[in-house]
Amino acid sequence: MKRAAAAVLAAVLVACSATSPAAAATKRRSTTQRCVVKKVRGKKKKVCRRAAVTRGKTGPRGPAGRNGANGSQGAAGQQGAQGPAGSQGATGPQGPAGPVGSSPALTRYASVAGEITTDSTTWVRLGGPQVTVTVPESGTIAVAAAANSIATVDGAGAVSLFEDDEPIDGQAIGTTCGPDGFLFGVDNDGATVSTFGTPGNGFICFSFGAPSTVLFQTTPGPHTYELRYAFACGCPGSTAGFANRKLWVIPQP
Repeated sequence: MKRAAAAVLAAVLVACSATSPAAAATKRRSTTQRCVVKKVRGKKKKVCRRAAVTRGKTGPRGPAGRNGANGSQGAAGQQGAQGPAGSQGATGPQGPAGPVGSSPALTRYASVAGEITTDSTTWVRLGGPQVTVTVPESGTIAVAAAANSIATVDGAGAVSLFEDDEPIDGQAIGTTCGPDGFLFGVDNDGATVSTFGTPGNGFICFSFGAPSTVLFQTTPGPHTYELRYAFACGCPGSTAGFANRKLWVIPQP
């Protein structure tokens, strides 16, 4: 029996080796192991043999499966460096012309020649000078005033700036140089003639020489400004004197 089986196996191997090369190329071979249980010399024994097995052709590829669900979004990355500035754009068209502005307010000036005297310790009107000014929206005016002393008078006098019949705010209050609302003083020494003017205050009653401007804040609109006078101090029976009085009021933009 063994010899018969061997002869059959040899015949199979010869037949397989005679297959054409083209046919052999279209098939895939692999080996498989077959085991049987035989009784050899009264004992059962497992006998295994390897035999060549022809594998079939690979089948067509199946359809693609569905896409899986999207994963969660990752954290934002770091911000990149700022890029270079772009080139400047073209100049836009010129805008429309603005409204025509108003002319600047003009300086108002008035003067009164001659001499006046008074022994009143309160402010009195002695003929000006007086000006009317339209104060601009700034509400600011610059004021300068001056007067000469009189050689034949020996009392000190005080001058105040009135706005619409009231002392304008911003002048000295409670001074030894004159009543409240003191602008500047005139010192008559009974011997010489000097020019006095702004600025003056409660500590420096007199300012000699050409006057300088001082600023006042008020309300916009038309106002009338006038210098008024008072007796400040002197020997009993003396009076205050003023001559060649001048007033400038300059509206400020």
